[in-house]
Amino acid sequence: RFRRVMEQHKPQVVQFFAPSLVHLDGNNTIADQQQQQHQTKTNIDICHHEFQTKVLCQVGSVKDARAALAAGADGIIVQGIEAGGHGLRNDVGNGTLSLASRVVSIVKEDDTKKDTVPVLAAGGIVDGRGLMAALALGCDGVCLGTRLWASKEALGDDTSKQVLASPDTEPDSCIRTT
Repeated sequence: RFRRVMEQHKPQVVQFFAPSLVHLDGNNTIADQQQQQHQTKTNIDICHHEFQTKVLCQVGSVKDARAALAAGADGIIVQGIEAGGHGLRNDVGNGTLSLASRVVSIVKEDDTKKDTVPVLAAGGIVDGRGLMAALALGCDGVCLGTRLWASKEALGDDTSKQVLASPDTEPDSCIRTT
């Protein structure tokens, strides 16, 4: 399915999420742990070599960020547990800003990546103050999800969007459901 989408749409940039890095065997199916130690391609390899597409990897842990960087991700989106509509593993439990700070440090310590791999923060960023916090930590920008869903241009129930964007809606009144 992945290849079909790439062939049909020919995107310049793709974003992978949960997991952002997938090893594929010779039949283009997800490789198991044992197969990964042998000759497998990653989704990032396929995007780069077969489609000349840039890859953003959305990660929720330092381990996943390191793996995505090692596999050649062109950019990292660091998502903390504050993310709204869908979230990464709660068992990892990293907050957006603390995780983003660490991933920025990892990227900046690597001379081959520090000027070429942007780090974006995602999760709980709802206004300019959140953007400024991410920039102060060294992020190159932010990704907004739920906040943009509340815009008039997005599809969705208008009443729900109004409640979400209301100044009376406090962070404590927002919960994630499964």
